[in-house]
Parts: sequence; structure tokens; C-alpha cells
Amino acid sequence: MKFVFEAKASDFDLAAEQEILLRHVANRRRNWARAAALCVAAVVLCILVVVFQSEGVTEAVQVTALVIGVILFQQGYMDFTSGNPKAYLKMLYRGRKDQTYADLEKVLRIEITEGSHAIEIFNEDGKAGEWDFQKLDRVTESDRIFDLTRNGGRTKQHLALPKDALKEGTVDEFRNYMDKWLKGSKTVEHFEISERRQKQLMAAKYKLFKR
Repeated sequence: MKFVFEAKASDFDLAAEQEILLRHVANRRRNWARAAALCVAAVVLCILVVVFQSEGVTEAVQVTALVIGVILFQQGYMDFTSGNPKAYLKMLYRGRKDQTYADLEKVLRIEITEGSHAIEIFNEDGKAGEWDFQKLDRVTESDRIFDLTRNGGRTKQHLALPKDALKEGTVDEFRNYMDKWLKGSKTVEHFEISERRQKQLMAAKYKLFKR
């Protein structure tokens, strides 16, 4: 089995923009789940203090309330600030500021062959590089793209693939293939990108590129 994604460079740029939104939505759910788990742990610890210690109960409750407040405030602040995609757009286009119209019109082809551990990337001049997914850590999807995430040392590396660029193979087959590469009980996760998030992206692009 072979999967081929083929589209203009500009289409892959648009997919990378969508990856910014998808990453935020996916991480938001995970981070709030962690915050909720920490709050539950704080409550359980407070209950244990109340049960086994007759003195200082009021102080324990106050400290627990303070800890929970700090956790929720921190997560809420991170959620609010990371929801603005402008900073991530800056990073995305920092290395692409010299792109010409001809560059954007060039066709890129990404091939994934069953049994191979690397994604091969081709341009009009031939093979341009590889993306090794042996360390594939997470695969998420929206209605528009797949986002492949691998561990790359200190940072995670992402590869955004537009679904409408899939020329060989089907979306369902590709999803099942990615499930096989994910370790343990992990599977491809689907997230909806709201219209509000899309408007945030468009507003950030306007601020970034306006003259």
C-alpha cells in the first residue's frame, strides 16, 4: 500500500496554519484534564488532612482552595494566551518571508510506502528530503488535515498533511495505517476546529501581513 499527498507549496502552508489551530485544541483538552487531576489530588489530600488531623483543619481547607485557584488560574491564563495564533504564525513564516509566487506554485509530493519508516518528500527537482516517523508520538486530525507529531529531542516536530491533497489511498486507510505506527493504546484523535478559532487565525494573519 502507498499513500501520496500532492499539492502546491501554498496548500501545504495553509495546512501548517491549520496545524496551529489543531495543536491548540488538542493540547487544550489534555492540559485541562491534567489541571482537573491536580485539583482532585489537592482535594483528596485535604480530606486526608482533615480526617487524620484534628487541628489546623481551617488552614488546610484554605491552602487547598488557594492551590486549586492557582492551578485553574494558571491553566486559564495559558489557555487564553496560547489561543492567539499570531506568535505561531510568525514562527511559521519567519523562514518563508522570501518565498516568491513561483515558489508557492511549485508542486510538492509526499509519499508514504507501507513497510518504510520514512516519509519521502519530493519537489519538481526530485527528492528533497525525508521525515522519519519511527518516533511517532501522536497523530491528530481535523476535517481538513492530519497532524503527525514525533519526538525530536527537546522539541516536538510536526508535519501537516492536507486531506484534499491525498491522491493515492483513502483517508480511512491512512488513518488506520497511522494507528499501526502509534505505540501502545494510542490512536488517531479527531478534533473539531470551531469557526471562532478560524476567525482568530484570519485576524492574526491580517495583523501579521498588513502593510
